[in-house]
Amino acid sequence: MPKSTTPTVNDKTAELSKQPSLDEKTTTVASQTAEKKAEKDDFTVQIKKYGRIRGIGIKTMATMANIPEKAGKLWLDFVPRMDEVTGAYPGTIGVNVMITENAEDPYQYWAVKPVTNEEAIPAGMEEVVVEGQTYVQVNTKVDQLGEAYAYVYGEWAKKNPEHKLSWTLPTWEFYPPSYMETKEVTLCMALEKKT
Repeated sequence: MPKSTTPTVNDKTAELSKQPSLDEKTTTVASQTAEKKAEKDDFTVQIKKYGRIRGIGIKTMATMANIPEKAGKLWLDFVPRMDEVTGAYPGTIGVNVMITENAEDPYQYWAVKPVTNEEAIPAGMEEVVVEGQTYVQVNTKVDQLGEAYAYVYGEWAKKNPEHKLSWTLPTWEFYPPSYMETKEVTLCMALEKKT
């Protein structure tokens, strides 16, 4: 995962909202505290809108069964090359792109640096663009990532039927510059676009 010595996300969303690549067009539409019995912190769920995100990095194909192994290897391959991405904003992003609505099917997982529209793509890397979208956002620790996803797609979704989660729009994980010290991650799971 990403290395950094930059200072941190101290309270759940304050520092993320200062990231220019992610928050220049971000507005909070609603928020609520989710109830969850956990050994650690409860998950705080917010509904947030983010503008377009362009990332440059590398990808792999994964399934729910092998994502820990595949993502781990992908980050090990990407971290030594991150400095090749010029003009990047602070932090890194893991992007999940489902190809079908079947959670068992393979999907794309990207390790990227968020960049402006002008940045060149280094050899052996690709770009992924995530269009502006409304998300369910959860701040958590990396060791609770699976629990956070399961909670939002399970219990939270059942309690909040007015917010329909998308299975095919990209979801992403933001790793702030302080990730190596704090192990904090922000998950953003896309909501279906309203027609």
